[in-house]
Amino acid sequence: MVKLTATLLLLPALLCSSPLSTAAPWSVPASTIPLPRDRAFPGTLQLEVDASDTAQRIVRVKQLVPVQSAGRLTLLYPKWDGGSHGPTIQVQRMAGLAIQGGGQRLAWRRDPLDAHAFHVQVPAGVRELEVTFEFLAPLGHMSHINRDVINLQWQNVILYPAGWFASRIPVAASLTLPKGLVAGTSLVEQSRASSTITFAPVPLDLLLDSPVLAAPHVEQRTVAAGPIPVRVTYFAGEAAQLAGAAAMDAPLRAIVEQTARVFGQAPFPHFDYLVPLTDRLPGPGGLEHIRSAEVTLPPDFLANREASAAEIDLFAHEYIHAWNGKFAQPADHRTPTPNVPMQSTLLWVYEGQSEFWGRVIGARSGLRGFQDTLDALALDAAAMANRPGRAWKALGDSALDSITMPGGVGVSWTDWQRRKDYYAEGVLLWLDIDGILRERSQGKYGMDDFAARFFAVQGKTSKDYTFDDVCATLSKLAPFDWRGYLEQRVHGNSDAGLLDGLERAGYRLVYKPTPSRYVERALQGEGVPDFSYGLGIGVNGKGVVRAVGWNSPAFKAGLAPGATLVEVGGEPFSIERLAATVSRRDPAGIVLTVQLDGQKRAVTVVYDGGLRYPALERIPGQADRLKGLLQAR
Repeated sequence: MVKLTATLLLLPALLCSSPLSTAAPWSVPASTIPLPRDRAFPGTLQLEVDASDTAQRIVRVKQLVPVQSAGRLTLLYPKWDGGSHGPTIQVQRMAGLAIQGGGQRLAWRRDPLDAHAFHVQVPAGVRELEVTFEFLAPLGHMSHINRDVINLQWQNVILYPAGWFASRIPVAASLTLPKGLVAGTSLVEQSRASSTITFAPVPLDLLLDSPVLAAPHVEQRTVAAGPIPVRVTYFAGEAAQLAGAAAMDAPLRAIVEQTARVFGQAPFPHFDYLVPLTDRLPGPGGLEHIRSAEVTLPPDFLANREASAAEIDLFAHEYIHAWNGKFAQPADHRTPTPNVPMQSTLLWVYEGQSEFWGRVIGARSGLRGFQDTLDALALDAAAMANRPGRAWKALGDSALDSITMPGGVGVSWTDWQRRKDYYAEGVLLWLDIDGILRERSQGKYGMDDFAARFFAVQGKTSKDYTFDDVCATLSKLAPFDWRGYLEQRVHGNSDAGLLDGLERAGYRLVYKPTPSRYVERALQGEGVPDFSYGLGIGVNGKGVVRAVGWNSPAFKAGLAPGATLVEVGGEPFSIERLAATVSRRDPAGIVLTVQLDGQKRAVTVVYDGGLRYPALERIPGQADRLKGLLQAR
């Protein structure tokens, strides 16, 4: 059961609008929204969603909400999203709200303290409210509602009554799609009439965690049969994009097998990979759910898997989240409704350890080869070793980025501001913990043993964990000052120990003048050649500077993101010319002509270190523990 405290349930308050005065104290209005209670909800909420208008991107919603008595009722539009770990659900996209009861339209008022809450007075004798509104999806090429693919997230299309845990509110949902689109979801289909699908009723929390995707062309395959089946559904705008789907069956089946050998019993009755092959949704990327996982990849993924080598372990990462993040969740992250603020202090466990296991299970399953995995770890290490922001912002503070920087708003200087570093730094942290466990237990225990104990289902439906639980489980495996170690690594501002895990495993980070094939593919989106680890800039083929490393040579020369490189050494800019100039390693530096804010100016970047690309190198005389860690079980 979730324990609620006054602090947890505090909602943002508006100050009284009285004039500033030293004599009149500020007053904070008390919230009048009913607190969620763990009690049965009388009745079933009926939800009808029409997503057939892909031209105007308008989703129309109709609900029937049971009510128990006359008086004020508060309806809530979800705010906090478990996948993004922050208040990212946009109430401004809900419009046209109308509420009827007893044959008459009822007036409603938005709560002055919480824009996601709506109050309505229920007349005597009314037992059901009819609620209608529209969800206005983003317009343009990138939209979750378009003719090539629909990605319906239920939290955008529902209002629910305040006063109950989401797990106690049954919802019977139906979805109308455009003709010709085929749907995929982990929800159980109850019936179908034309283009409308009716799903079996589920609790609200499960509905919100069970998206529906649809596309004109779909292929569904069973990758793991048996009592707990695992399926994958590919969604495409063109039939040809589905060719080669069968070749993914073996590595996906291996992910299921290798994960089971670490984590044990599955926390779900069935599992669905939902894989849109499109460039019309944000991505590549993934999103976890308890019974499904979204993995968005380019339209040509099945025909050209190598091009997506850097993203392919999303299949492992999101599957592992069913254990770490959904079944087992930080106690301060799990909330009774999506309108109670969640905390993210342990995202270095939730996301960081899942990223670690994504690297490991990705290799063990054969989804990614051994050398490619070494190169992925090299990129993790290089990114974190070049984070001067650690001097002021610890990993533990970065774990709050989903709240302080939702959607990446306001992030211009990534190396200094740090955002979501709990992913890559989490990989390095848990790799180091694996090494310490092995050293302290004389090789008897490692991260496999931690995961088997910490995420064991053992017939439970959920598990909440704390920092103390992490320390206690590690201590049972090997004696060590785990609390002191983790306090220093998570909340310290030093680079000390950052790469110890690699060194314990027999490797060190180095830089080479040419990238490996994997590193080249991984940096393709940022522009190759890449200059991040030498000159200190990320620049695309048109010369637009996308990133500047804090305190890098380019930074010290005055370059900023958004500038455009016009000339290199007096000659017209090209990526090839810049790479050749950097490779010459001139002690006098590199002269760049830059255009910014409508003005051109020449700057000299003092740098003669040549091109530098991350790689891992074996440490002579040390055992290769990575080889053992990444071998299939």
